[in-house]
Amino acid sequence: MKKYLLMSALLCLFPMSTLSEESSEVLDARVTTTDSPTIEQTSDYILESSAIATSQSTQEPTSIASSEDVIESRPVESAKIVTEQEAVLSQIEQELGVEAATRETAIDQENDPESIRATLSSVSDLISKEEIDGYTDEQLLNAMKVTERVGADIYGLDVGGYIRILQALYKDHTLSWEVIEPMLAYDPNSYDNALKMIPEVDQLVEYLAALYPSDSSFIAIPKLSAQEVTNILSYFSPIQKEMLAESGALFPGIIGWIWHYSSNEEVLTTEASTIESSMTPPTETTIATSEVITDSSEQQKVEAVTSSESTDENKGIMPQTGEQKKTWLTVLGLVLVFLVVSIIIRRNKVNKR
Repeated sequence: MKKYLLMSALLCLFPMSTLSEESSEVLDARVTTTDSPTIEQTSDYILESSAIATSQSTQEPTSIASSEDVIESRPVESAKIVTEQEAVLSQIEQELGVEAATRETAIDQENDPESIRATLSSVSDLISKEEIDGYTDEQLLNAMKVTERVGADIYGLDVGGYIRILQALYKDHTLSWEVIEPMLAYDPNSYDNALKMIPEVDQLVEYLAALYPSDSSFIAIPKLSAQEVTNILSYFSPIQKEMLAESGALFPGIIGWIWHYSSNEEVLTTEASTIESSMTPPTETTIATSEVITDSSEQQKVEAVTSSESTDENKGIMPQTGEQKKTWLTVLGLVLVFLVVSIIIRRNKVNKR
C-alpha cells in the first residue's frame, strides 16, 4: 500500500515538472526568435540615427565654412587675370581720356599753392594763365587732395588729370568739395579683401556717389545699389586675391574695378547670396533633427528598460510559464511527497492499534 501511494504521488508530480520544463524551453525559443529582431532593429535604428547625425555634423561644416573661403576657392587662371586687367585699363583710359601716369609723368602731390601754379603754367596748352589765376589757393589744394585719392582709387594721374578734377570742382561744378570732404574719411583702399567691404557697403555707395557721381565731367560711375556693389565685390574678391598673391599690389585700384564691372549686367545680377548659399552654417533645424534622432534612440532604450521592470513587477514571486524558476517546483514536490508519506505512516499506526 505504501509503495503504491508513493509511486502515485511521484507519477503525478513528474508530468508537472516535465511540462514546465518543456513549456519553458518552447517559450525561450519563442522569446529568442521574437525579441532578437526587435533588439537588432532597435540597434540598427540607433546606428542609422547615429550615422545620420554624424553625416549631418560632418557634411554641413564642409559646406558650411566662411564666405571668403568658398568664394576665393574658385579657380582663377593667371592668364584670365591679365586679360581682365588689360580690359579694365583699356576701358578706363578710353572713357577717362587720361592714361595711367608713370613715375616721370605723375603730378607731384604738392601742398604748396605756388608750386601747383607753377606746374600748371608749364602746360599752357591745357589751361590758360587767366584760368589758373581765377582759382584760389584753397581750391588748388582741395583739387590736389581729390587727385591723390583718385590716384589711389584707380591709378596715378598726370597734370592733365589734375586739371580735369580742378575744372570738375570749380568750373563745371559736377563735383562738390563740400560733399567730397567728409567722405574722404572712408578709404576703400585700406581693405586687403573686397569681401571685407561688404559690411560697410552703404558707406561705399555714398563714397562712389560723392567722388564719382553719374553726372561727373571727370569720372562718372553709374549709380549703383548696395546689392549691385555687393555683387561686384563678391565677384572681384578671388581676382583681387590672386593679383595680390602674384604681384603684391592691386592695379588698377578697387574703384577702377568697380567702375569696370558697373556696366557688366552679368556681374551686377549675380547675387552674393547665390555664391554664399554653400557656406550656410548648420541651421537650428539641422541641429534639432540630430537631437531628435538621438533623443529618440535614448527614449527607446529607456522605454525598453521600463517595460522590462514593469513586467517583472507584475509577475510577482510565483513562477511563470517559460521562466527558469524550477527550484520552486522541486521544493513543492518534496513537500507533497513528505505529506503523503506522513499520512500513510499515521494511518498504518492507527490500523495496527
